[in-house]
This record gives sequence, structure tokens and C-alpha cells, in this order.
Amino acid sequence: MEGLISIRFLFACMAFLGIATVQMMRFNISVAMAIMAGSGHLNSSDLLLSQTPMNGSYLAKFDNALMKMHDWNISENTDSKEIDKEETEFNWSSHTQGLLLAAFFIGYTLGNIPAGWLADKLGGKWIIFGGACGSAILNALGPLAARSSVGLFFATRFLAGISEGFILPAVNTMVNNWSPVNERTRMMTFIVAGFAFGPAIGQSLSGIICAKLGWPASFYFFGGLNITWAFFWAVTSYEDPSQHPFITRKELVYIETTRSKKSVGFLTSIPYVCQWIISLLASSIADALIGRNILSRTSVRKFTICSGALIMAACFFDDLFRRAKEHVFHRYTYECDVWSNGLGVFSCLR
Repeated sequence: MEGLISIRFLFACMAFLGIATVQMMRFNISVAMAIMAGSGHLNSSDLLLSQTPMNGSYLAKFDNALMKMHDWNISENTDSKEIDKEETEFNWSSHTQGLLLAAFFIGYTLGNIPAGWLADKLGGKWIIFGGACGSAILNALGPLAARSSVGLFFATRFLAGISEGFILPAVNTMVNNWSPVNERTRMMTFIVAGFAFGPAIGQSLSGIICAKLGWPASFYFFGGLNITWAFFWAVTSYEDPSQHPFITRKELVYIETTRSKKSVGFLTSIPYVCQWIISLLASSIADALIGRNILSRTSVRKFTICSGALIMAACFFDDLFRRAKEHVFHRYTYECDVWSNGLGVFSCLR
């Protein structure tokens, strides 16, 4: 970078904070759920779905959690190891809790599908703003929805997932506008670090808030935090460097003469469409192999993992040898995330 404090650096910082704050809000329910309804036999590795769409394994983790809940078959005559339902506000079974956790991720996948195309057509700034605000408002409505009905709470989590699903593809579009080609990898890596930073900080804060102020306060806090970030994002961010009133002429010329002219937002939506198609195909193949006793469940698990990993590795090496000018992030997600998501879902078959 030409200077430590540059307008594009400030843009990257704001985007990083945005990703981090929405991640804090996303995983707040993992902590709050244990207080709202008790976690039963679910452990932290099942409830804290800390994987992100960048590595493509959160669906597999959730599927594994659902299978465990089904196998436990919790009944009214649970033993002393399960949290006493009288100590919690909601008498939700572990299966219901699992569906509520799943609601967000279902919506998130659906939200990603049109987000990239819309970002390319309409610009990313206000799509990011709308996605953050929508998700924040729905998150803040969580306590009211939960106390009204489990169906309404499921709906708010599902819609919050759709809203947040618009953010990352729109961020990709704006990074394409703001980053010189030789800086794009560093800028995108810095921004997506928010996927790890957010849950790391947010889950600790959520535990403290729930313990001190009650579980509803955690929903209000993180919802308010995201509204606050969205306000500063609307004030400080601009769709294109040429629109920024404080950018120097030198920096503007540098960005405009070295950035890519290609639209990338739509490309970030393609993996989620392909993931959905491949997941349906892979599930049918897996059921057929197991049902006809061609392969055991363990063998199917190994096959899906190896297939996804090998295809992913082959596409990655293709990028290395081609030395394509496009940013490797977009090609990697397009060619590899499809398989790691689509096939990886079935790696947890029992």
C-alpha cells in the first residue's frame, strides 16, 4: 500500500468491522439457546457452528448435530444429565433447537444466490447496509418472536439469514472497485478475517451479557451494535473511489489504473446455486449406495470427503499453473467451494 492511512485502507477496516459485527450477532444464539431452552445433550462442538461459508463445512457440522439429536431421541423421562426444563423459559426439545439453529443457515444460503447479481447491477454499498440493518432488526425482534411462538422465532431466524446472505457477495463487488489487483488478496484476507474475529469476541460477550442482564439483552445488544455499524458505514463508505470526497488524486489514479474492470459479484453467487444442485444429486447417490448395500455409511462418508477434496485440489492446482490474472479467491470459491459444500454435507453420515 502507498500509505498506512489511505481511503482504501479505511474502507477495508469498515468492511472488516461489518463482517465481524454480523458474525457476533449470528452466533449469539449459540450461547443464548443454552439459557433459553437448555442445551440438553448437545455439546459446544455441535451448537457453536463457528464455520463460515469461506471454508464450506458449516452445513456438515449442523447435519452432524441434527443426526446426534435424532439418535438421542430425548423423551420426557430424561435423566439427571439433561438440564431441568423448569430452569429454562422454553420447553424446546433438542430437535426443535436444532431446527432453530438451522433456520439462519438455510436463509443465508438462499440470500447468497441473488446477492451477487444485485450487487453488480445496483452496487454493493446499500445492499450491505440493507442486509446488516435487516438482520439486526430481525435479531432484536428475536425475544418477542420466541415468546410468541416457535414458528415465528424460526421465521425471524430464517429471514435474518437471508438478509445477512446479501452482505458477502456485495463486499466482493466493492472490493473489486476499491482494490488494485496487486493488493486484492491482502485486502480480501483482512476483511474476511472478521469471520473468525467476530465469533471469538462475540461469544464471550454474549455469555457475559446473558449472565448479567438475561438472554434477551444479548439479542438487543448485538442488534444495536450492527445498526450502529450500519450508520457509520452509510456515512463513511462510497461505492466507487471516484465518489469519495476526501480521497487524494494520487490514490484515485492509482486505484483506477490498476483495479480489475470485471464484475465479480455474480460469480460469488454461483457456488451456492451449484452447492444446492450437487447436494441434491449427492444425497440421492449416497442413499442409493447405502440402500443397495453397495457401500457402508463409513465408506460413503470417506468417498464424499475424498471426492470433494480431490476435485478442490485439482482446481486449485489449475489456478496455480494457469497464473490467471483474476483474483484467486473468486476462482477458488467458484470451482472448489461447490464441491466442499455440496459433497461435504454427507461426510457426517452415521
